[in-house]
Amino acid sequence: MKRTFVLLGAVLLFALTSPAQTKVNVTTFNMKWFGIGGDPNNIQSEYRIPSMKDFISKYLGFTQVFVFEEVVDLATLKQILPPTWQCVGYKHPMENHQHVAVCAAKALVLDKVPYDTNFVIEEVAAESPRMRPAVRVDVKERKTRRTLFTLVGVHLKAMPNETARRISQAVAISKDLMKIPAQVPVVITGDFNVYEKADTGLKQDDIDLIQRALNAGTRGIAHVPHKPNAKTFRSERYRNQFDQFYVRGPIQVAENPFVFPVCAATLDGPGYFNFDFYYKNVSDHCPAAIQVIVR
Repeated sequence: MKRTFVLLGAVLLFALTSPAQTKVNVTTFNMKWFGIGGDPNNIQSEYRIPSMKDFISKYLGFTQVFVFEEVVDLATLKQILPPTWQCVGYKHPMENHQHVAVCAAKALVLDKVPYDTNFVIEEVAAESPRMRPAVRVDVKERKTRRTLFTLVGVHLKAMPNETARRISQAVAISKDLMKIPAQVPVVITGDFNVYEKADTGLKQDDIDLIQRALNAGTRGIAHVPHKPNAKTFRSERYRNQFDQFYVRGPIQVAENPFVFPVCAATLDGPGYFNFDFYYKNVSDHCPAAIQVIVR
């Protein structure tokens, strides 16, 4: 598996120089209260920095754009990524706020969209100070300054009984995306906290309801489905596909998202493939990645 990731990274670096198309790997990763040791009830120095850096180097080295969730201390991101990477986020007045942040490799540039002066969609957090705004950036090739796609990173409201708030947040994103020309590709990813109708008591799953809400203003947003057995969240008793991808416009997705497998495994393996080790030293979420192809 590791060899496959290394080869894929090499292909992506080559593809950035191709005049016909550009391929970029985008990974979403909820880091479980990163910066305060993973537990808001037992705040401590972030002991996971070495293991996070090692995990990303070994298993996510193909990534060129990260969307991180639950980053309490944004400065700690610089310690787990190469020094040439660029990261953007936002300031928040609440102590121990779970920030959304976007980081990109040196070959790319993260820029503000032409119609805004910052990187956030504030309306996504308008209902409550505890909610997270969406982070919205134009992802550009550094060499040509060509905009490849607009990226929206999210961490929507949690809990099964809060679907209505998640839908409201998705509608706010849709209204913002109406300002982006149809010829500009869009990628929306992050922790959507989606539940199935069996959990919410509604007639449709959250994934479908959010896709409809994302298309409330803009049009053409499609969901990128996981494989049925892929789980992006795991606790001792519960597993789910919280972390999702949606895309719009002239863009292709190579295949189903790759999800680090420990969150779905029924048998524990060594190191990061052991759930207890992974939960303690990395997160309760597993990173999910897609390769997008832009012409």
